[in-house]
Amino acid sequence: MELPTTFYLHVGQSKTGTTTLQRSLFRRHPDIFYLGQYVPSKISKHCLSEEVYQFLRPLLWDTAAPLNVDRSREQLARIHAAEGATDRRWVASWEELSHFPPHRFREMIQRVQAVFGDCRMLLTLRNPLNRIPSEYLENLKGHFIKGAHPWMGEMPYLDIEQWLHRASAGEYLANMLSYGSSVQEAVRILGVDQVGIFLFEDLRASPDRYYSQLFRFLAVDPDRGRALTENEHLHPRVTQSGVEFLRRLNDSPIQRIFLKLAKKKYRKALFARKSQGASAEHVVLPPAWASRIAAATSQGHRWMAETFGLAIAKHGYPMEVPETPSATLTHERGN
Repeated sequence: MELPTTFYLHVGQSKTGTTTLQRSLFRRHPDIFYLGQYVPSKISKHCLSEEVYQFLRPLLWDTAAPLNVDRSREQLARIHAAEGATDRRWVASWEELSHFPPHRFREMIQRVQAVFGDCRMLLTLRNPLNRIPSEYLENLKGHFIKGAHPWMGEMPYLDIEQWLHRASAGEYLANMLSYGSSVQEAVRILGVDQVGIFLFEDLRASPDRYYSQLFRFLAVDPDRGRALTENEHLHPRVTQSGVEFLRRLNDSPIQRIFLKLAKKKYRKALFARKSQGASAEHVVLPPAWASRIAAATSQGHRWMAETFGLAIAKHGYPMEVPETPSATLTHERGN
């Protein structure tokens, strides 16, 4: 069977401008056939359609079950015929995929390659010493609105130290920091030219240059791409007033019970009202945790800098293992 085109898999990370890519570029560019995360959508995993979800499920998520390659290719052909997406780049994007442990990530990439043959992966990357505090703030917001993280407990507010202890008790934090090993797996399977690493810091410093490099990797019309992404930023930061509201809720058990029973739509609107203010909340990692995160990620950063020619040291990415890291936070490569 002749396959339709190259498949591009964007694997996050979170807090790296992924919402802008998903909503402004991937979903709207005429050269792209976007399979998901397709916001807004009530389809499973926010896919384009239920048929697309059923096609992607054994490739991306149900990787413990055997893969029927012939069946997947038949599904691919049906989607291709129904959508008429011959000349467009097939793109799928989920932040959660970058949080898979390396062994699961390896299986996912192998399955995608087995079905599509021609596959490219792009990872949007951010200095973890800045990204982890940003993820913490987003977790506070998401846990209040959606109850998204049961491991965070019942209280709406945790300080960064409490959150880090809870996040490291299971595999949540370790999986967030295992991207170095995952990228090495992708390069081993796909080849270095088929993997693109794009830095959030480059996006902030020079959006035009960042997007130009991204459009080249995706092989899409750059003029149309620039028109779609210019001055777009669709995921505003959590504000000081929003965090202060959550702190006050810790001292108000009656209000906490009321809000727990309220609908998600109400909690979302309430948090938006309470977050009005110009100042974003700024959180700094405790030194001991910064040391542990550096120990968990520095080897991967050095490898990516050498392999892809990335100037990540200038952005403060940890490049050296601290002399006395207190504990490991990531999976060993190959596990």
